[in-house]
Amino acid sequence: MFADGTTQPFRSWPYFIGANGTGVICFIPYLIFRKSNQEFSGPKDKLLKILDSRWTGIFLLLTTIGLLAYAIFAGDWGDYIQQFKTREFVHLISLDFCLMCLVFPLTSLFDDDMARRGIKEARIFWAVALVPLFGPLAYLCLRPPLPESSADVSFQASNLTA
Repeated sequence: MFADGTTQPFRSWPYFIGANGTGVICFIPYLIFRKSNQEFSGPKDKLLKILDSRWTGIFLLLTTIGLLAYAIFAGDWGDYIQQFKTREFVHLISLDFCLMCLVFPLTSLFDDDMARRGIKEARIFWAVALVPLFGPLAYLCLRPPLPESSADVSFQASNLTA
């Protein structure tokens, strides 16, 4: 999302911030109106270097595993179901998560990111897209870094097929 933000007719960060406050509803207009962009050129700024880092993906994966383990072993699932039925916020945020899992593979955002990194294997796309939450997290951990020039894309693509 941030890697193609400079080539879009609008910035991506307001949609990202809005989606963190309102959920996928704020993110959908960005996904509808963005133009496909399968190339990245130019230097990466500090934020993009952090977001592109494999360590960021690993941190997010480990944090998710920790939070999920905490929810499974220390959570009160009966109380969650009761709140899901009675509290609109819990109901909405749960459905929002499910909607995002459905919307993610339908957008060109993931296709474009794979193309920017020189990944052409359709099996990787489907493995990531069809495994909610952990598929994208695994992709963040295993994907090659964004190239800073078009010569890097062909180098990375040859390394992925080897």
